[in-house]
Amino acid sequence: MSLFSQQEYLRYSRHIQLAQFGAAGQMRLKQARVLIVGCGGLGAPVALYLAGAGVGHISLVDADQVSITNLHRQIGFSESDIGRNKAQALAKRLRALNSDVDIQAITAMLCNENAQALIEDKQLIIDCSDRFEVRCLINQHCLASKTSWIYASAAQYSGQLALFVPGGPCYRCLFPEAPQNAMDCNAAGVLGTVPGILGTLQADQSLHYLAGQHQTASHVTMVETAPLQVQQLAIARRPDCNACGATSPHRHSTAKIQSELPMCNASTALASEFNPQLELTQEQLRAHREREPVFMLDVRSEEEHSAFNLGGLNIPLHQIGGKLDQVKQQASASIVVCYCQSGARSLDAAIALRAAGVEALSLAGGIQQLLESQH
Repeated sequence: MSLFSQQEYLRYSRHIQLAQFGAAGQMRLKQARVLIVGCGGLGAPVALYLAGAGVGHISLVDADQVSITNLHRQIGFSESDIGRNKAQALAKRLRALNSDVDIQAITAMLCNENAQALIEDKQLIIDCSDRFEVRCLINQHCLASKTSWIYASAAQYSGQLALFVPGGPCYRCLFPEAPQNAMDCNAAGVLGTVPGILGTLQADQSLHYLAGQHQTASHVTMVETAPLQVQQLAIARRPDCNACGATSPHRHSTAKIQSELPMCNASTALASEFNPQLELTQEQLRAHREREPVFMLDVRSEEEHSAFNLGGLNIPLHQIGGKLDQVKQQASASIVVCYCQSGARSLDAAIALRAAGVEALSLAGGIQQLLESQH
C-alpha cells in the first residue's frame, strides 16, 4: 500500500527526491499540526509555504482585517480582500493552493483564555504577531506544554528569528525585559520584501523542524538587508530567567499568565538624553565599522554576556578600572564601543575609559534598543 495518493506523490515529488528528507520527511509534514499566530507580512509567506509543502493541519489566528496599507507586503491578500478578516481571507487562499491540507481560521487574537486550547495539540507554534506580550503568552504556554515555537520580527530593513525547543533557552532568556518604544511596521515603516524574507526563513526552519532535521543549538538569526548581512548569535539559558529559571514562579504555570507577567507591560528606563560626545547610535556604529576598526566591549556581567552578546571583549563595569591596560593593548588602533543592556552601564564605562586616555563611546540604548529596533 502506498503512503501517498497519486496527487500527493506528484505534488510532493521534489521533496520525496531530497536526500535526508524523502518519503519519511514528507509523511511527518502530512501528520503535523501547526498554529500560525498572525496572518500578515510574516504569517502570509509562512502559511503559503507550509500549505504548499503539505503540512497536514494549519490553524490561523488573527482578529485583524485586511487594509490597503497591508498589500505592499502581505502577499496572501488581494484588493478584493480589503475589509475581510485576515485569517479567513488567508484560509481561502490556502485551500485554493492545496485542497489536501486541513485549514482552520480563528477570527480572534491569541489570548489567555484560548491559548491553551489552541497550543496543546500542536507540534509547532509559529509566532507572526509582532507583539511582545503575545510572545510572552506563547512562550509560557509552550514551556508548560513542552511545545516548540518559532518567532520572527521585521521592521524597516531588518529582522530576526529564533526557534525555541523544550529544555533549551526560552524567549525570556533572550528578552528578559519588555521592549520599550519598539519599532513596528506601522510606526517605522518596512520594505515589503523584509517580512517576506523573514517569513520565508520561518517557513524554512519550520519545515526542517517538522521533518526532524532541526539543529539542537539555540541561536537568534539577525538579518539586515541594506546592505545584506546575516548574523547568528548563540542564546544561552539564563538560570535567573523570569519564565524558565529554576526559581521562576511561572515555570510550570499557565494560570493567569498575562497578569503574572508584569514585564509584558512594564516600563523600563533606558539611558537618558543622547550625548553625541559620549554615545553613538546603531547607524553610527554601522558607519564606523564600514570605515575603520571598532573594538566592542561588553561591560555587563559574565552571565549576561553568555546569554546574548554582540561579540568583543567582556569586562564587567566594576572591573574596568583594574583592566585598563588590557583594554588599551587589545584596542590599540581601534575606537572602543562599550555596550550593555540599556546603555547606562556602558556610558559609565566610556566616561571611565576616556578619563584614562582611551577613545571610547557608548552604544546608545544598548542591546535592548538594538534588538527592539528589529523586534
